[in-house]
Amino acid sequence: MLNNKILRVLCLLCMVACLISLVGCNQPNTNTDVSAFSYAEHAKTFKDDSPGVKHSGFVNTNEFEISSAEDALAHAKKECTIAWDTSHVSFDNELSVWMVSFYTEGTLGGDQCVYLDSNGKTLLIVYGE
Repeated sequence: MLNNKILRVLCLLCMVACLISLVGCNQPNTNTDVSAFSYAEHAKTFKDDSPGVKHSGFVNTNEFEISSAEDALAHAKKECTIAWDTSHVSFDNELSVWMVSFYTEGTLGGDQCVYLDSNGKTLLIVYGE
Protein backbone atom coordinates (compact mmCIF):
# COMPACT_ATOMS: atom_id res chain seq x y z
CA MET A 1 0.00 0.00 0.00
CA LEU A 2 2.86 2.39 0.79
CA ASN A 3 4.43 1.62 -2.59
CA ASN A 4 1.17 2.61 -4.35
CA LYS A 5 1.15 5.99 -2.60
CA ILE A 6 4.79 6.60 -3.48
CA LEU A 7 4.13 5.62 -7.09
CA ARG A 8 1.14 7.99 -7.30
CA VAL A 9 3.18 10.88 -5.87
CA LEU A 10 6.01 10.22 -8.31
CA CYS A 11 3.57 10.11 -11.23
CA LEU A 12 2.01 13.37 -10.09
CA LEU A 13 5.43 15.02 -9.81
CA CYS A 14 6.35 13.81 -13.30
CA MET A 15 3.12 15.23 -14.74
CA VAL A 16 3.73 18.60 -13.06
CA ALA A 17 7.30 18.69 -14.40
CA CYS A 18 6.04 17.92 -17.93
CA LEU A 19 3.40 20.65 -17.75
CA ILE A 20 5.93 23.22 -16.57
CA SER A 21 8.29 22.36 -19.40
CA LEU A 22 5.47 22.63 -21.98
CA VAL A 23 4.44 26.06 -20.75
CA GLY A 24 7.98 27.29 -21.41
CA CYS A 25 7.77 26.14 -25.04
CA ASN A 26 5.04 28.67 -25.86
CA GLN A 27 6.89 31.76 -24.65
CA PRO A 28 7.43 34.42 -27.31
CA ASN A 29 10.92 35.19 -28.54
CA THR A 30 11.43 38.67 -27.11
CA ASN A 31 14.59 40.14 -28.54
CA THR A 32 15.61 43.15 -26.46
CA ASP A 33 18.81 43.88 -28.39
CA VAL A 34 18.22 47.45 -29.53
CA SER A 35 18.94 48.57 -33.08
CA ALA A 36 18.88 52.14 -34.40
CA PHE A 37 16.24 53.62 -36.71
CA SER A 38 15.01 57.03 -37.85
CA TYR A 39 11.53 57.91 -36.63
CA ALA A 40 11.54 60.98 -38.90
CA GLU A 41 11.94 58.71 -41.94
CA HIS A 42 9.24 56.30 -40.77
CA ALA A 43 6.83 59.12 -39.88
CA LYS A 44 7.39 60.67 -43.32
CA THR A 45 6.54 57.34 -44.98
CA PHE A 46 3.42 56.76 -42.86
CA LYS A 47 2.16 60.35 -42.58
CA ASP A 48 -1.34 59.79 -43.94
CA ASP A 49 -4.17 57.58 -42.72
CA SER A 50 -3.67 54.92 -45.35
CA PRO A 51 -4.82 51.36 -44.57
CA GLY A 52 -2.66 49.79 -41.91
CA VAL A 53 -1.57 53.11 -40.40
CA LYS A 54 -3.02 54.33 -37.12
CA HIS A 55 -2.41 57.86 -35.78
CA SER A 56 -4.95 58.01 -32.94
CA GLY A 57 -7.14 55.97 -30.61
CA PHE A 58 -4.21 54.57 -28.66
CA VAL A 59 -4.18 52.78 -25.30
CA ASN A 60 -0.95 54.44 -24.13
CA THR A 61 -2.00 58.06 -23.58
CA ASN A 62 -0.65 58.64 -20.06
CA GLU A 63 2.98 59.36 -19.27
CA PHE A 64 5.16 56.42 -18.26
CA GLU A 65 8.94 56.74 -18.45
CA ILE A 66 10.47 54.35 -20.98
CA SER A 67 14.13 53.94 -20.06
CA SER A 68 14.97 50.51 -21.47
CA ALA A 69 14.10 48.06 -24.21
CA GLU A 70 12.25 45.95 -21.64
CA ASP A 71 10.10 48.96 -20.65
CA ALA A 72 9.36 49.71 -24.31
CA LEU A 73 8.38 46.10 -25.02
CA ALA A 74 6.12 45.85 -21.97
CA HIS A 75 4.38 49.12 -22.79
CA ALA A 76 4.03 48.37 -26.53
CA LYS A 77 2.35 45.03 -25.73
CA LYS A 78 -0.65 47.05 -24.51
CA GLU A 79 -1.16 48.27 -28.09
CA CYS A 80 -0.50 44.96 -29.85
CA THR A 81 -3.54 43.47 -31.57
CA ILE A 82 -1.96 40.64 -33.58
CA ALA A 83 -0.86 37.11 -32.78
CA TRP A 84 2.95 37.09 -32.50
CA ASP A 85 5.81 34.95 -31.29
CA THR A 86 8.75 37.30 -31.84
CA SER A 87 9.50 40.95 -31.14
CA HIS A 88 12.32 43.40 -31.79
CA VAL A 89 13.05 46.79 -30.23
CA SER A 90 14.65 49.76 -32.02
CA PHE A 91 15.45 53.25 -30.76
CA ASP A 92 15.83 56.65 -32.42
CA ASN A 93 18.44 58.37 -30.27
CA GLU A 94 17.91 61.78 -31.90
CA LEU A 95 14.14 61.99 -31.22
CA SER A 96 13.98 59.56 -28.24
CA VAL A 97 11.42 57.33 -29.92
CA TRP A 98 11.11 53.56 -29.45
CA MET A 99 9.82 51.20 -32.14
CA VAL A 100 8.68 47.74 -31.08
CA SER A 101 7.99 45.26 -33.89
CA PHE A 102 5.74 42.25 -33.26
CA TYR A 103 5.63 39.41 -35.78
CA THR A 104 5.48 35.66 -36.30
CA GLU A 105 8.91 34.19 -37.03
CA GLY A 106 9.20 32.92 -40.62
CA THR A 107 5.99 34.63 -41.81
CA LEU A 108 5.97 37.48 -44.30
CA GLY A 109 3.57 40.30 -43.43
CA GLY A 110 1.05 40.32 -40.62
CA ASP A 111 3.40 42.28 -38.37
CA GLN A 112 2.71 45.33 -36.21
CA CYS A 113 5.08 48.16 -35.25
CA VAL A 114 4.30 50.32 -32.24
CA TYR A 115 6.12 53.65 -31.92
CA LEU A 116 6.40 55.16 -28.42
CA ASP A 117 7.97 58.36 -27.20
CA SER A 118 10.25 58.25 -24.15
CA ASN A 119 7.27 59.31 -22.01
CA GLY A 120 5.42 56.10 -22.94
CA LYS A 121 2.84 57.66 -25.22
CA THR A 122 2.06 55.87 -28.45
CA LEU A 123 2.79 58.02 -31.50
CA LEU A 124 2.01 55.69 -34.38
CA ILE A 125 1.08 52.08 -35.15
CA VAL A 126 1.80 50.47 -38.51
CA TYR A 127 0.41 47.08 -39.55
CA GLY A 128 2.26 45.05 -42.20
CA GLU A 129 0.48 43.29 -45.03
